[in-house]
Amino acid sequence: MEAYDKANEIYIAAMKEGKDEATLKKLKDAANAAKDAMDPLRAELNKVNREFMDKNPASFATATILRFYVSQAPWKEGLARYEKLPEEVRKSNLGKDILREIEGLQKGSPGAMATNFTSTELRGEQLSLSDYKGKYVLVDFWASWCVPCRKGIRICFPSTRNTKTKASRSSASPTMTATMKPGRRRWPKMASVYGSMYCAALT
Repeated sequence: MEAYDKANEIYIAAMKEGKDEATLKKLKDAANAAKDAMDPLRAELNKVNREFMDKNPASFATATILRFYVSQAPWKEGLARYEKLPEEVRKSNLGKDILREIEGLQKGSPGAMATNFTSTELRGEQLSLSDYKGKYVLVDFWASWCVPCRKGIRICFPSTRNTKTKASRSSASPTMTATMKPGRRRWPKMASVYGSMYCAALT
């Protein structure tokens, strides 16, 4: 984790200093490599956490683990573990945080109604998700400083072409990307990487 944090800090500092693209790419790749190196450790930690929660479903320690584990698990698994916690834990601030996270995951799960949002997109026009009701829409949330977000561009958006082709048989298929807490100069530049039809800034 320390290696990843350091690599990402170096990348962010280089962006703020306006370093050239070749330098930024090298630093970004280094940050990605540091993140990937943590995957086996993260998988082992999740295994240990699951085993502890299975054996101690009503423990306060389980609630503490669940607070951070729930975002990585299917919402139904998180809810099942939450419901096994004692009532006093569920009513605590920790319990409320866990439930809030689960409810957020549930809203974003397949088949759930998407939460509408309105913001200003790159061309200065107002953009609302509800404008495209009845159409296939891919929405990606990212931040210019987030290494996993940037890595996801390579994975997610090349496949968008296939999604558009499939969806176009019945309706238009806009692709939206939303950047969280955008920098005035960085997010339009980063947005150009996506080749999206629309890009909105959310705060």
